[in-house]
Amino acid sequence: MLQTANLDPIIIGPSSDDTLDFLVTHCDGLLLSGGFDIDPVLYHQVLNPLTNKEEAELEELEIKLIHKFSKAHKPILGICRGIQTINVAFNGTLIQDIPETKKYDNHLQENLEGYHHLVKTIPHTKLNKYLGNEFMTNSFHHQAIDDIAPGFVVSAITADGIIEGIEKDNIIAVQWHPEKNHDKIQADLIKLYKELLEEEK
Repeated sequence: MLQTANLDPIIIGPSSDDTLDFLVTHCDGLLLSGGFDIDPVLYHQVLNPLTNKEEAELEELEIKLIHKFSKAHKPILGICRGIQTINVAFNGTLIQDIPETKKYDNHLQENLEGYHHLVKTIPHTKLNKYLGNEFMTNSFHHQAIDDIAPGFVVSAITADGIIEGIEKDNIIAVQWHPEKNHDKIQADLIKLYKELLEEEK
């Protein structure tokens, strides 16, 4: 996704704090991609049997990077699990299993291309400005944001109330996978991220 926008990705693995600081200094921004679930101990909940938690080493790395890039005022883009990691990093919480709550029965609408649903953006947010008022997008998650982290605003939501986008300053995060859309929504989100990168130079 980044390479199609002429951005050069660097994959960051477990590293010393000095190495991470070097990378923060020399990288323009941070992208957090999808993956397994976040350990609920990080948001003070008991592990649900339906939670398929990620490795603690990766979670520690990502949360460190989020805080380091945020402190350096460099843009952060979160995708799917990325939005959840950002929310948890700033003291928000998650729904560990959407179907189990019985509150969001209409969240997943299956068609021939898989699971899709309507997303509506919130007026006066960056996602609304760049992506428009509403659009269909994919759905590959069984978890979602519950309590939003302090200081963030909801910028996109589904008809049944699942938070699909949050933002704060130059941090943008979405619950869907734009790289799997192959359409205008992906292009416009990348355009937004590139403009945030340019603003920080």
